[in-house]
Amino acid sequence: NPGINSVLMYMVGTMVFIALGTGGIKPNVCTFGADQINPDDPNAKSKKESFFLYFYLTINIGCLIAFGLLATWATNGIPPTIPKVDGYFFAYMVAAVCMAVAWLTYLGGT
Repeated sequence: NPGINSVLMYMVGTMVFIALGTGGIKPNVCTFGADQINPDDPNAKSKKESFFLYFYLTINIGCLIAFGLLATWATNGIPPTIPKVDGYFFAYMVAAVCMAVAWLTYLGGT
């Protein structure tokens, strides 16, 4: 039985902390990415358009995967392979592996 304190913390976490976190990173990350393009480059406009196109595309693909697949797998599992009780663990492991691959890709490019 959740007490009234845990409900309050849940509401603060979902309505305040998540809003601050996403509001703090989303406007900045695309600006920092576009700032990497040299404005003196003759193809700068084309490169910026391409950057924003791919940035928007990857954000939406990530949203589709998170809400379309991972949320469904977390709540239902993947019958008969992953039982319902292990759905959350499996979904978090998929997200963790994707983050590790992204990090290794980043390290490989630097």
